[in-house]
Amino acid sequence: MKIKKPFLNYYKILQVDPEASPEIIKAAYKRLNIMYHPDSTQNDNERHRMLLINEAYRTLSDSQKRVRYHKQWEKHFTPYGEHTSKPTVVADRGNGAGFEDAIDVLDDFYHQLMSHAYENAYHRLTGQDMEEITLSDFTDWRKAVEMRYKLRSYHITFHKLEYDYQLENITYLKCVECAVTITDMDLHTMELSESTVYKSVLFDGNCWRVHLGIPALKEVTLKYRLEATPVEGHDPLELYRQAIRKIEPTTSLLSEIGFFEEGEKEIYRFKRYHRNLSLVVLRPYRANAGDDASPFLLRSGDLKALGSLSKDIKNCIRASDLLAHFNDHRLVILLPETGSEGALHAVQKIFDHALSKSSPILLCAGVLQYNETITLEDAVSRASFVAQTPLSATLTY
Repeated sequence: MKIKKPFLNYYKILQVDPEASPEIIKAAYKRLNIMYHPDSTQNDNERHRMLLINEAYRTLSDSQKRVRYHKQWEKHFTPYGEHTSKPTVVADRGNGAGFEDAIDVLDDFYHQLMSHAYENAYHRLTGQDMEEITLSDFTDWRKAVEMRYKLRSYHITFHKLEYDYQLENITYLKCVECAVTITDMDLHTMELSESTVYKSVLFDGNCWRVHLGIPALKEVTLKYRLEATPVEGHDPLELYRQAIRKIEPTTSLLSEIGFFEEGEKEIYRFKRYHRNLSLVVLRPYRANAGDDASPFLLRSGDLKALGSLSKDIKNCIRASDLLAHFNDHRLVILLPETGSEGALHAVQKIFDHALSKSSPILLCAGVLQYNETITLEDAVSRASFVAQTPLSATLTY
């Protein structure tokens, strides 16, 4: 009985793109030949690997053989990826939504990513994901990833099914979890690598949606950007750690550390050029606090509203103004070249345009025109002390 030889992926063996030029294929072969040549190793596995490398190179370096091979390769490996044969649909709960639909949705999600159709991929996400992540942030994340890695292929395998799946405060009727084996090309080293991630596809009663499952997406985006554009003499990981210390993750505004670092630069300009500089502290409080003695202590359910409010405030101020979110949820704004009247006008604009009547969060404010007799930390403390009376914006000099 003749045993059928498995079809080998020569592109993967040589660690090259299926569309690689002959020059790239030749360079890849030379690099692998140095690494795995029998004269440089006594390892039998690596000797066998060198045999496969030679076999792959003999085919891909010959234009006619490569054309014939590529036609066969396309039958086994599509340019967008592959997934296993779909499992049999088991007993289902309503609407006929089974494994096949879930895997097709996940397959399409990765297909859209590989095609750079970011908006199409974004609309495959769960409603929860789309509430927390904007299309712009999602697109920035993918572009940052692709500055460092190129997604070459993926392979989807069904893992398990769960009913009544709880994600945060929402219960989904079903969750299909899949293992996705991803082949990436490192654009720095031009080497291929494989990794496996587990993705959940959730059924909400109407359709299947992909759960992205990446917390702090903006921090992840920053990490990939720093990796893709290394600074000579600096560790990208350390630069990333320093950078995220300056950003408050829930609102993506400057953190307390970031505010004082950037604020000191404005203090220097103030002292050098003798221009106005003002400070605003906005203290959020719960609109329906009732008899609660601590309306300024926000609850977990208020933080989402605070994030939305922060975005609206950012739209009300200038690009040159510094806006920060402190650990105790104070929002602090430093306004260069702005006197007390201009600062108070900015507060009124925020009150008029950023505060929604339906928002559970309201603001009180303290405004201070800076002078060089006090430190920036003292200025923030003084403005914060003033900002303790709800429904009023108080001006202090």
